[in-house]
Amino acid sequence: MNYKIAIIYPSLILKTFWVKQLLTSLKSFDLVLITGKVEKNKYRKYHKIILNSFPLIFLKKLKDYKIFPNFLDRFILLKLQKLNIDVLIVNFLTQAINYDHLIARVKIPVIVHVHGKDVTWDYVSPITGNLHHNSNHKEKARQLSENVCFIANSKYTEKKLLEAGIDNTKIHIKYFGMELHRKMPILRSKDSINFLFLGRLIDTKDPVNLIKSFIKAKNAGLKGTLTIAGDGDLFQVCDELIKKSKWKQDISLLGWVTHSKAYDLYKSHQCFVLPNQKGPLTNQEEAFGVVFLEAMSFGLPVIGGDSGGVPEIIEHKVNGLLYNKTKDNLWEFLIEVENDKKLFEVMSFNAINTIKEEFSIKNEAARMKEIINLVRKKSDDLP
Repeated sequence: MNYKIAIIYPSLILKTFWVKQLLTSLKSFDLVLITGKVEKNKYRKYHKIILNSFPLIFLKKLKDYKIFPNFLDRFILLKLQKLNIDVLIVNFLTQAINYDHLIARVKIPVIVHVHGKDVTWDYVSPITGNLHHNSNHKEKARQLSENVCFIANSKYTEKKLLEAGIDNTKIHIKYFGMELHRKMPILRSKDSINFLFLGRLIDTKDPVNLIKSFIKAKNAGLKGTLTIAGDGDLFQVCDELIKKSKWKQDISLLGWVTHSKAYDLYKSHQCFVLPNQKGPLTNQEEAFGVVFLEAMSFGLPVIGGDSGGVPEIIEHKVNGLLYNKTKDNLWEFLIEVENDKKLFEVMSFNAINTIKEEFSIKNEAARMKEIINLVRKKSDDLP
């Protein structure tokens, strides 16, 4: 059945890839987007409900002053009813908690799509050094589960939801899918490798450790180069570390890049490296790791940390290498990938197959459809 789906996003002015990817997985449904902001001339083909128009801002202030409580919730509820929405999807647990009054009143199934930071119960803000979530955030999630089910983007995020006491029957795992950009594996013609890091420069992704490991590998005879593309709290630390190194000519720090530029980087590099870890400052882990899929879709073997949801993507010495920080051997992995051409080409071949067989767009869309049909059927079966 072709259900009508409404999706709540905090904002559609985002640099993240997964927003469009999620919409692609829902293309077989009639979609309505409910959001605060949207890029000009973007998402034209969708019916949109924009929540930042002047009347809403005015009435939101009335809500803040207790004159017109829960106006936005009532406004959205009326829109859902008028448009005959069959299923409501709310992105991010934090957003769902903000709309708890709405969720308690709708008569249709509600799915909360969690992503990572929203279920990192002890996440610490790198800016303030304080806990990011309210002290009752986990309890609010448990209470919310009485009226919703959840989509977890990995077994790791499923585990975090279980920690909050949420029934496992209410959790559905759905991996992101990826378009395949290369059909044949990379065949090595040179002895050196161009290594690529692409992501935010934050403690969870550990770019500082990567730079230090690359320098150590260069001192041990590594011939390749390293490109770091991204911005974040650790940019200055990375920049200073590179400038002090005698290998600075072999390390490029690009800052933030566009998605099209990122694709060019994948094409001009041979191995992707992001040594993710549990952030010592933030307590955050890589909940899934879409960027690894992106790199693999170009045939790049990947090196990632055995933390969070990344081990659900990388199979050691099959499609990449899994790094354990306690062993402090990332530099050895860099040398191994460069020196062992046979292993490299096997991992490149398997990276492409991993996308085709496990993380295709087709698989994601099929799983999304399965979940929506399931929750809708359960709702229809209720007395």
